[in-house]
Amino acid sequence: MPRLYGKFDPYTREEYKKLQDATLHLLETTGVLVNCPEMLEHAAQAGCKVDFDKRIVRFPADLVEYNMQNCPGCLDKRPMPDMLTFSCDGGSGSVYDYDERKLRPATRQDIADFSRLTDALDNIQQISFPCFDPSVPYEMQDLEIFRQVWANTGKTGGGGLSRNDGIWMNTRPDAVKLFIRMARVRYGGDTKPNGLPAAACFIGAASPLRFERDMMEAALLLLREKQTLGLGSNVIGGIQSPVTLAGLVVMENAERLASMSLMLAVDRNASFYFCNHPNFLDMVSMNVSNGSAEHQLAAACATGLLRYNGFQLYASHPVLTTGAHYPCQQAAAEKALGALMAGLSGASGVCTCGALYEAMSYEQLVIDNEIAGLVQHYLKGIDITDETIALDVMEEMGIGGNFLEHESVAEHCREVYWKPALFNRKRYSEWIIQNGKTTIENAHEMVEDILRTHHPKILSDDQLREMDEIIEEGYKTLIRK
Repeated sequence: MPRLYGKFDPYTREEYKKLQDATLHLLETTGVLVNCPEMLEHAAQAGCKVDFDKRIVRFPADLVEYNMQNCPGCLDKRPMPDMLTFSCDGGSGSVYDYDERKLRPATRQDIADFSRLTDALDNIQQISFPCFDPSVPYEMQDLEIFRQVWANTGKTGGGGLSRNDGIWMNTRPDAVKLFIRMARVRYGGDTKPNGLPAAACFIGAASPLRFERDMMEAALLLLREKQTLGLGSNVIGGIQSPVTLAGLVVMENAERLASMSLMLAVDRNASFYFCNHPNFLDMVSMNVSNGSAEHQLAAACATGLLRYNGFQLYASHPVLTTGAHYPCQQAAAEKALGALMAGLSGASGVCTCGALYEAMSYEQLVIDNEIAGLVQHYLKGIDITDETIALDVMEEMGIGGNFLEHESVAEHCREVYWKPALFNRKRYSEWIIQNGKTTIENAHEMVEDILRTHHPKILSDDQLREMDEIIEEGYKTLIRK
């Protein structure tokens, strides 16, 4: 077990209780708006207080607490490895072009290439939706994205350890049905090899405290199909919640627990995991402050609050977002600090490797792979035993001894030494003689080398043909005339 993983928790149980009590009070007195008659009926039958005319659902505190303790299908209740995993996600329609030093529209080939690149990077374990092709109709984005991802890497999932491949853009029930069909083609049935359902969909609140009809209808379909729901919100502190980070955490927690209670009202065995997506409004630019300290602090506190409530966070906030527009010092600093904060807080997975503020970058993905390896090494901490203290070695070598000659170096060097692939540790003279290239220049060379040589074959011809037939059906049935 990494010695430093999950060791950062500066908040007391009394402080978490204060946050949780505020959440329960908000859900019981204010409630949430649910724009779906069928979901309102389920909520009423489950013991919620429902105002059908105003479409308001209020949740008794004891019901929410019961649901937190009795949710057998919650993936956040199962034991999780004590480690932090990394995922390539971004969801942008642009790519930072290294050669031109500017943004360009993303293409379906970019989706395939980001997938192949992720497949070859040792420290990035998953991928979900790296980017999207703006020329593809909105209704078809999820199908087109995952057709390319599934065909080019076995590292499926995204966002957190073994997370389900999930719908992101089009939550219309007819589109969800096609996505589930494609997922079943990918995995050969209703479940993945790890036993989890094949498909998922993010069911998020329209903050503050609203659940729109399309999301609820998609949720009902997924529940009927026994697939997984990712429950959360994308609340923005300062505009959709109080500007204080404690208020932001309470608002997001309320929307998460409301969505959980709604799903359990339909199916007590609902398969779901929580997402951790608190955002914050930059008070100068009036944009979402990706990569900021506010961003990371709220996510870390929300991780602790979930643990206080009995959940091991399954998919964490996209902490590798950044305010930078190209691979630079700002991007590296924000991503490294965010990943380290997530690991110290005990998050299971972080996403948005390769993402810039409004684009994806091949070079940044390779740099993020380096950052991931470095953070994992930090989280290992120091192993303190009689053997690692090595007092006998010190006594044997004595005063003036050359420890490099001792056999213990070969035995233990791989445990303690992290070998960088991009970051430089050479003297200036050696660096100049060998190539004198910057980190981003080396990253670009690595990108070109991997994309030239790495061509995994993940799907059979039959699987590809079936997926293409489903996509063709989607173009005929989903596109609004």
